[in-house]
Amino acid sequence: MLSTSSTSQRLFLILAALVIAAIAGNSVTRLRADEPPPTDSSTSLHDLEQQHIATLRQIVTLATQLRKTGSGISEDVEHANRQLIDAELEYASTAQERIQILTDTVNAAKEDEKTTDAMVKIGTATPMWGLEMTAYRLDLEVRLAREKAK
Repeated sequence: MLSTSSTSQRLFLILAALVIAAIAGNSVTRLRADEPPPTDSSTSLHDLEQQHIATLRQIVTLATQLRKTGSGISEDVEHANRQLIDAELEYASTAQERIQILTDTVNAAKEDEKTTDAMVKIGTATPMWGLEMTAYRLDLEVRLAREKAK
């Protein structure tokens, strides 16, 4: 498991990369990571939730791109995905929405687990990371089973 300091450093690096990507003309819409999205008194809670989810999706996309180019790590992708899933589940208004989010996430986690297992076999990922991906998928499956049981 990552230490709080290590996680904070990685999140800082992701946010810094977002700023750099925006300045370089990438498709990232916010130019400064330290500025909140513009809001006014008429911004609804739903709008804020959607902005939060959109920002988390950008972080997931960037972390994934960085991992693919070798300048990011798998743990950042997994951490960003967890934040996104937690936000989507919190903001879902029905049990059916939560079940669909978890079902989709479990399916994606199974694919990620296969990829990680292949990486472990060729030596580009540690056995620990393989086990962490399995634990992550199992956690999601437990959450899905609990949601279905409600």
